[in-house]
Amino acid sequence: MKEPSISVLINTRNEEANIRLCLESAGPADEIIVVDMESEDRTVEIAREYTNKVYSHEKLGYADPARAFALSKATGDWVLILDADELATPGLWKAIREIASKDRADVAIIPFRTWMFGRELLGGGWGPGQDTHPRFFRRATNILSERVHLMFEIPPEARIERITDLGACIVHFNYLDLEHFLEKSNRYTTIEAQNAYEGKKAGLPHFRDALAKAVKEFTRRYLVKKGYRDGSTGFLLAFLQAGYYLSAWHKEDTMRRYGRLEARSAITASYETEKRRIVAEAERE
Repeated sequence: MKEPSISVLINTRNEEANIRLCLESAGPADEIIVVDMESEDRTVEIAREYTNKVYSHEKLGYADPARAFALSKATGDWVLILDADELATPGLWKAIREIASKDRADVAIIPFRTWMFGRELLGGGWGPGQDTHPRFFRRATNILSERVHLMFEIPPEARIERITDLGACIVHFNYLDLEHFLEKSNRYTTIEAQNAYEGKKAGLPHFRDALAKAVKEFTRRYLVKKGYRDGSTGFLLAFLQAGYYLSAWHKEDTMRRYGRLEARSAITASYETEKRRIVAEAERE
């Protein structure tokens, strides 16, 4: 009996520093599909050394629609999703091959080990075994969503297996430093705010809602998920994750008051009015 085939899907945007080793870790796959979002570096050139299935997708600021496009190009019986800054371990390949060949599930939940700010995290929701995602699934199940930060939507009838062996994991080499975190956070909170403003998702109508969510997030990350095990780094990451919700709310509130595209020009005009008032007042004295 023929073994089920596995496609690996990788979405990229200026990932020349990461993509080669990610592709090396995807080597056992029967098919590798790379969907690139208008990279301006050598990402595409490097990807073509490993696969002839490299496609282009418009740059949207987030990868979810491009992932759905990548899935449409896949031909394998099963699909493994990787990001360019992630590696699939040999133990993971052994585990998912077994799940597929024995038809034990439709979706597999994979554990992650995560590195941030130059260290492997022990807690905060990113520690070994704390962070898990449904990254391996039967292609016919199609659990991918195009909505930002809602990457997977698992059908209720799907059979799910949770991999518990931490040797069978994806290793995620995430934020390099604070600047890298803030850069991505700024981009994603803008997208979150735009989607809420346009009615594509539920927003946070009041500051108290955003504040309550931020406090809950900090408590969850730092205390419940033991972010304190990572010292000052754990505290900072919990604080930054809490601030994410406040930033998204503030951007949404600004759009409600000024419009999605007019905020800066409206505020600049108000500043100009106030400047002229101050100067005129000084001239009268």
